[in-house]
Amino acid sequence: MGFAAGRRKQHAGGARSPDFEGVVRRKPRFQPRVVGLKLRSVHFLTSQPTTDPTTIYRCRDGLYAADLLAAALVSLDLFTWLNDHPSEPGAICLALGIKERPTDVMLTLFVAMGFLRRDNGIFSLTDLAREHLVKTSPWFIGPYYASLKERPVCRDFLSVLRTDKPANWGSLKNEKEWAKAMEDDAFASQFTAAMDCRGVYLGQAVAKALDLRNRKQLLDIAGGSGIYACCIVAHHPHLQATVFEKPPVDKIARNAVAKRGCAGRVSVAAGDMFAEALPAGYDVHLISNVLHDVPSSRFHAAACWPCTTRISTRTNPARCTWPNIRRC
Repeated sequence: MGFAAGRRKQHAGGARSPDFEGVVRRKPRFQPRVVGLKLRSVHFLTSQPTTDPTTIYRCRDGLYAADLLAAALVSLDLFTWLNDHPSEPGAICLALGIKERPTDVMLTLFVAMGFLRRDNGIFSLTDLAREHLVKTSPWFIGPYYASLKERPVCRDFLSVLRTDKPANWGSLKNEKEWAKAMEDDAFASQFTAAMDCRGVYLGQAVAKALDLRNRKQLLDIAGGSGIYACCIVAHHPHLQATVFEKPPVDKIARNAVAKRGCAGRVSVAAGDMFAEALPAGYDVHLISNVLHDVPSSRFHAAACWPCTTRISTRTNPARCTWPNIRRC
């Protein structure tokens, strides 16, 4: 029975079914507009939901924050050491036997969480961390986190901190490292869909924040499904964009761009930023959620290294510190 017919269904006496208080109960109207626009119209890339989904993103991302805190607290005893030795990152790495790149990510997180403060490059504890994260404190809560240390993601964080080698996606035992796993069609489709559903909202925020009035050609380096490039051109009608991705993600990007109705302004170029030069002829480069999981040795060899060096000189240190421009 169709929805409209269902709404008109009546009792044998001819009256519509009332609820318990005698008020006629009506089913809410289904509004298919968002689903349709998502697949068929570029206008979806300039429309906003009525609610803010960032709290939902943070529920998922917070799972990783808890595991990293557990690794630092239980396995490294980072906070007890910093309580006695406020230090710059190099000294922290040397004392705890951990690597610079993942340590920078960890310290940045703990500053954001209110456990550390950073003054002129020196990291020290906040009162919150001193009372609850230092082993000699009577209010130490380390044992409460100790039960988490064998979680797969927690173990992987410790390994990444000590080796600077990326972990497998989702900490799956039999999965390849992310860059290799992305060469598999099924994995690439799954991962790209995960990033795409965030980008359809966050990409618009990026587009609105950028002043691209004097730019004409954008290159989205390792741009996944191209969602950010599509959002940007949707908000900047004079702009053309190209998504630079390695196979098989380039095929996924072409299909996704076409479904969004952006194929006329967003093209896709196949290539590997670690193995070849970036395409020429672009006056702005976008690097979004790309370099955070790249070991330092590969990062310096990447074709995008020269442009990230230029970006670093324009980064606001209060919001994003080098090499954390990968998050900007």
